[in-house]
Amino acid sequence: HGMVTVACGQDDDLVWITVDDSGAGIPESERERVFERFVRIDPARHSGNGLGLAIVKEIARQHGGQVTALTSERLGGACLRVTLPLLCDTSDTKET
Repeated sequence: HGMVTVACGQDDDLVWITVDDSGAGIPESERERVFERFVRIDPARHSGNGLGLAIVKEIARQHGGQVTALTSERLGGACLRVTLPLLCDTSDTKET
């Protein structure tokens, strides 16, 4: 059985979400390609149709953010990090 952790936080004007796992990870040579539609790095080991990370990337992009694939320092497998700009709409704020 593997392990997965989810964390979130804020760095200056960005918010971030990371998902770390203890699996085999994503080879460095595949870290860009894994976000393309229908790409499955190891179809023999994983089910699915290869759309999940492409959807995550597109949602992040539409909100001015990005997603990156790294190696998990905590668990040794993959680490997926989504960063989004911190947007504060103060147009409705009234000073009293």
